[in-house]
Amino acid sequence: VMYIGLAVLVVVAAMLLWRYYKTRLKLIKPSKPNQNSVTEFEVIARHDRLALIDLALKNQDYRSAMGHCYLLIQERNETTGSRIKAFTPQELSQKLEPEFHEFLSRYEFVFYANDTINADNDRNLILHIVKL
Repeated sequence: VMYIGLAVLVVVAAMLLWRYYKTRLKLIKPSKPNQNSVTEFEVIARHDRLALIDLALKNQDYRSAMGHCYLLIQERNETTGSRIKAFTPQELSQKLEPEFHEFLSRYEFVFYANDTINADNDRNLILHIVKL
């Protein structure tokens, strides 16, 4: 009888703790991410993407221009995906120009390593990619 009473007490205590935990979760509001560190890019038409790249370059916002340029590359890959997928990695590397690889490296450094923007070099890379 003593063990049954102890088991009932443990179950009741567990239920009370569970209820407290569930109500506490509802009261805690999730914190919003730092909006300054997040850059969002929308799915938009190609000509709009080119206009956004141009506007960002005029405003000397090379980080946004680089992000839109990267998305432009991704969109081009999707529309010509069957041709690109037919190449081996070595063939694809030979067909792509060195500036393309340099742009992708710079993109990774700027967006993932928070590297500083080199205005002249990055602007030239962006303009080269847009012309491809």
